[in-house]
Amino acid sequence: MENILAKKVMGEASSSELAKLDQWRKESDQNQALYDEYSILWDMSANYEPQNFNPDFESALSSHLALLQEEKIIQPATQKETVVKSINQTRSTSIFSISRLASIAAIFVLGIAAIFLFGNRSTIITADNGIRFASLEDGSKIWLDEGSSVAFKNGFGVEHRNIKLEGKAFFDVNRNENLPFNIQENDLTVSVLGTSFTVDGKNDIVSVITGKVSVVSEADIVVLTKNQETHLSNNKLNITAIERNTALWRNTSLSFDDSPLSQVVADINMFHNDKLELESNSKNTACTFTSGGMSSESLDNIIEILKKSFDLEISSTENGKIKLSIVDCI
Repeated sequence: MENILAKKVMGEASSSELAKLDQWRKESDQNQALYDEYSILWDMSANYEPQNFNPDFESALSSHLALLQEEKIIQPATQKETVVKSINQTRSTSIFSISRLASIAAIFVLGIAAIFLFGNRSTIITADNGIRFASLEDGSKIWLDEGSSVAFKNGFGVEHRNIKLEGKAFFDVNRNENLPFNIQENDLTVSVLGTSFTVDGKNDIVSVITGKVSVVSEADIVVLTKNQETHLSNNKLNITAIERNTALWRNTSLSFDDSPLSQVVADINMFHNDKLELESNSKNTACTFTSGGMSSESLDNIIEILKKSFDLEISSTENGKIKLSIVDCI
């Protein structure tokens, strides 16, 4: 698959190879992440200008041709059929070697780009087609708008919680007072301990749903609370009150397609004032939910729909929320 990935980023993959690559991407989140990393590194490497790098192309070509020459098989001149076969084999070997060299070169460029651009291995999550949901190692959740991406280095959730954002995303951050959650986009840096909010890097807007959020620009700093947003304009962060639900963009119809329960409950809370609480257990990750649009349904009706999909226990919490505990998938 690395060879096909290399050919894809160079624009040399055949239609059958692209189909095979597309199927491979859908097999697991790990495959999708590797594909995203290759694509982004390849695009970013176009902007990298090496310093004091003067390769000897003629010497490299001569060395490669010498290797190809060593691969030839010499046959007695009297064995005509064998000689013809040997020549064809040599041509095939040469063509394969050059094609293979191109793939290896592409992979090498991606590796060099990774070293210079990231220093150590990073995880990259992108939303290529539609909005994408992702759960992070620290328990936080992200909804990425189409065409957006996030990247973070190894150690996330343990050594740091630093994320690079390109585009627009909604964050539901798991609280950790010892490890702040920091988001860097082109013009703004957003820092929180645990809250939910939207960062629109395309328009330099941060909108808060719950909790407190610190927003820093090159020349200004503000602290936002629930139902406030800031917009960077003329290098100043202006705060305004918001009455609309600025998170509805991530699932306007409240529909799901084989979605994890953490996403389902979070999206329902977006429409119903954070009334549900999902108990943390192993079944929550094993069970998924599919449904048509439920945005016009009452919360009671939605809970009845969930009951038909899961072995569900319902109780009340001390703070007045409805607690959902998944006993088993049906």
